[in-house]
Amino acid sequence: MFHILLFVHSLVRWLLLIGLVFTLFKAYKGWLSRSDYSLMDSKVRLFTVTVAHIQGVVGLLVYFFSPLVAAFIADPNGSMAIKEIRYFAVSHALIMVAAIVVITIGSVRSKRKETNAGKFKTIALWFTIALVLIFFAIPWPFMPSSPSRPLLTHF
Repeated sequence: MFHILLFVHSLVRWLLLIGLVFTLFKAYKGWLSRSDYSLMDSKVRLFTVTVAHIQGVVGLLVYFFSPLVAAFIADPNGSMAIKEIRYFAVSHALIMVAAIVVITIGSVRSKRKETNAGKFKTIALWFTIALVLIFFAIPWPFMPSSPSRPLLTHF
């Protein structure tokens, strides 16, 4: 079960990154060119928020089925000395939850804006913060601060 969840989590990561980048492209383009905020812009935003929430739920399932988290719960103090356990049980989880909260706040605040520019600007700013958080919390093979993981986990 854990390996299937980890695979889905790894796969949905790419959907979220693609959705975030595309949403940011549309938001910055709309903001800078003073375009009208269209139904398509709203659907793109909603798709990204939905994928982020799906990723969050799958991530929480991975978290609670993870043998690394089980080791952390069994011995929190001793586990903090082990980089991989500390990273996945604490850092990765907290930063990703924060990123999903930032995406959600940005989405809700953008819907409440009266102007097109306000909608685009709000999405651009909040989703950029979320993307930066996500980028630093993904266990990229090239990041020295995180344990190396493949770009697509397989089971």
